[in-house]
Amino acid sequence: MIGRVGKALKYGDNINTDIISPPAYMELPIEEAAKYAMYPIDPDFAKRCNPGDIFVTENNCGSGSSRETAPLALRQLGIRTILAKSYARIFYRNCINLGILAIECKDTHEISADDKLQVDYEKGIIQNLTTGKSYVCDKIPPHIIELVSSGGLISYLKKNYESFIVQEFDHKNLGGENMHSEMEMLRCAIVRGGTSKGIFILENALPKDPILRDQVILAIYGSPDLRQIDGLGGGDTLTSKLAIIGPATHPDADIDYTFGQVSITDAFVDYGGNCGNISSAVGPFAIDMGLVRIQEPVTTIRIHLTNTGRILVAEVPVKNGRAAVQGDFSIDGVPGTGAKITLDWSDVVGGITGHLLPTGQAKDFIEAGGETYSVSIVDAGNVVIFIRAEELGLKGTETPMEIDSDEKLLERIEEIRGKVCEKIGMVKHWQDAKVETPYQPFFAMVSAPTTHKCFNGVQICPDDVDVISRLTFMLKMHKAYPVTGTVATGAAARIKGSIVWDLLSDQAKQADILKIGHPSGVIPIEAKCVGDKITKLGVYRTARMIMDGYVYVRKSVYKE
Repeated sequence: MIGRVGKALKYGDNINTDIISPPAYMELPIEEAAKYAMYPIDPDFAKRCNPGDIFVTENNCGSGSSRETAPLALRQLGIRTILAKSYARIFYRNCINLGILAIECKDTHEISADDKLQVDYEKGIIQNLTTGKSYVCDKIPPHIIELVSSGGLISYLKKNYESFIVQEFDHKNLGGENMHSEMEMLRCAIVRGGTSKGIFILENALPKDPILRDQVILAIYGSPDLRQIDGLGGGDTLTSKLAIIGPATHPDADIDYTFGQVSITDAFVDYGGNCGNISSAVGPFAIDMGLVRIQEPVTTIRIHLTNTGRILVAEVPVKNGRAAVQGDFSIDGVPGTGAKITLDWSDVVGGITGHLLPTGQAKDFIEAGGETYSVSIVDAGNVVIFIRAEELGLKGTETPMEIDSDEKLLERIEEIRGKVCEKIGMVKHWQDAKVETPYQPFFAMVSAPTTHKCFNGVQICPDDVDVISRLTFMLKMHKAYPVTGTVATGAAARIKGSIVWDLLSDQAKQADILKIGHPSGVIPIEAKCVGDKITKLGVYRTARMIMDGYVYVRKSVYKE
C-alpha cells in the first residue's frame, strides 16, 4: 500500500455521515445505497468516483450518526484512503475496521479537486503530484497497514486467528435484521413542525396497497383509541398527524409530501387536506435525510403537496450540512426559539375546490338549527369557513376547554360545516361530512381585536392583533392556529366584503402583514394581492427532528 497514487475527491468542513450516506437509502443493499453517496451536496459523486480515488475533507469528517453505512458506501465505490484535518472518532475507527485508512493531515485545505496524490503511509508524507507540494500526515503503524491490507478487521482476524470463530456482520441488511418473530420494523421519525408534531415515514417503507397502508399507519399511531396508548400517537389531534415523503412526481418539485390526519376515534386516515405546521418540517426532514441537494446558508425546496397537486416553496436555514435548529425566531405555542423557516403558500389558492371562493361569493348564508348564518368560504391552503363569533353567541376569546366542552355549540358547528360541504360539492348529504371529510373544512370563529388573556397566560391588547380567531377541526379547537388556517385567513383579509375583511381596520386592510390572535398568542402572515389576485401568502415557522428510529408493528396487521 505504500506509495499508492489516487485522484483527490475534495470537500470542505463537516462532511457528516448523513451526507456521505443519506439515511433515506441506508436500508438498500450497499451496492445500491453507495450510488447515493454524497448526494445532498454532490449528486454525481458516485458516477465520478473510481477505485483508488482519495476522499479528502477538512475539519470534523464523519460527524453525526455512527452508522457503518458511510464508510461502507465509500468502500463500495473503491475508496481505500481518506485524508482530513480531524475526524469524528467512531467514524475514524469504523473506517479502519472496514479496510479504509483514515489519515490526519493538517494541510488538506491546500489540496484541490482532481489533484493527483501519492501517500507514503509509513513515512507520513503526501506528495501532490499535480502541484509539486508535499504535506506531513500521520504515520500509520505496520499492524494497522496489515489490518487494512487484509480488507478490514473481520478479514484480518480470520486470516491471523483461525482458532477463533468470527461471525461476519451481514452488511446487505443494513436496516437491521428483524429481531422479533411477531413484529415488523419500520423506519420513521418524529418531527415537530410549528405548533404540531407528526410522524414522518418514507413512501417506500409503507405498503403500496392503500388499504393495507392505512392499516399499518393506524397501527403505528395506536388508532382508534382515545389515548392511542398502543402506538406513537399522543391522543391529541395536533400530534396525530402523518407525513409521507417520497421522490418528486411533479416536474417543478424537489420532493413529494402527502399529509394524513390520523383519526383518534375511528379507523380512518383523512388525506383530504393539508397541515401547514407539519408542512414546515418537510424541508428540514428532506435535508436531514439527504433527499435534496443542499446549499448553505439557505436551501430552497419546492414541495409537491400531493393532496392538492400544488407547490409549496420552503426556505430552510442550513448549517454544517443539516437543517439548522438554533435561531432567534419564536412562535407562540412553542417554547423557546429556533431557526426561521419561510413558507410561500401563494400557489395553493383554490387547491381543494379549484377556486379561492368556491361559491363565487364573498359571503354565503347557511341555515342550521332554525337560524340563518352569514359565512365566508375560502379555499387557500385548506377550505376554511369563517363566521363572526357573536353569531354563535361567543365573545371570540374563548379557551380551547370552553369550546371543546360545549356540546351544543359543537353540534351547531358540525351542522353548518356539513351544509357548507354539501353546498360546495364535498359531500352529497350534509350529514355525511363528519365521516367522509372530518378534517376539512376548518371552522374559524372570528372577532374584532379586544383585550384578553390567552389560556397559556399570554396577554393580548387590541394593538397586538388585526383580527381574533378561534378555529376548530375534527370537532376540536386548535390550541394555537394551523398554518393552512393562517393562509386562508390571510387570503380572506384581502377579499373585499368577506367576514374577515369587514372586521379589519382601514390600516389593517392596507398593510402587507396581517396579525391573527389565537388561543396561544399571535401569528403573522404576509398577505398581498394585486386587484383580485392573491400574490403572496408568506408564513414563518420553526421545526426540528425529535426522534429518528424504528417503530414496531404487529405482523398480524399485514394479514388483516
